[in-house]
Amino acid sequence: EAMVVLEKTTGQAVNAVGRELQRVTGYGMDLAESMRATSLALSAGFDSSAITELGVVARNAAVSLGRPMGDALDRIFRGVIKVEPELLDEIGLFVRVKDAAAKYASEMGVAASTLTEFEKRQAFANEAIRQGEEKFKDFAEVDTDQFSRLAAAFADIAQKALTFINTGLKPLIDLFAN
Repeated sequence: EAMVVLEKTTGQAVNAVGRELQRVTGYGMDLAESMRATSLALSAGFDSSAITELGVVARNAAVSLGRPMGDALDRIFRGVIKVEPELLDEIGLFVRVKDAAAKYASEMGVAASTLTEFEKRQAFANEAIRQGEEKFKDFAEVDTDQFSRLAAAFADIAQKALTFINTGLKPLIDLFAN
């Protein structure tokens, strides 16, 4: 139900964006983790293309650094959403807020001091994507860790089974809860 409300609020197909994020990260995380990351990014005002681009950067960073996919994605998303360079530094991206804002403002033909908070966040995201694509491009063809993919597939299967079971148990749970 929360996803339906988020879709109405953002105008984005949350389920489709979450599945696309899972795909571009090489299925290195389960759908639930992908949906949480998608919800966070959409709530922060990012569109599906930015989410996908950040997902590709996270995937390539995870492969290059031997980090779990969820960890790399979490650091990149939280770093960009909260405009915290320290989180990006931990995975080798060295984005500076003032430099990113100045570059973005120059591209838009405005003074950096006139940028809104959202525009500053967008500038920071653009620079993180640019640096990530450049720095980790050689890892695009390297497969995501097969054990991570297997764990994600099992988690997705377990979630589907639990959803099926919960559908039947919901009336009983509601009765006890009330």
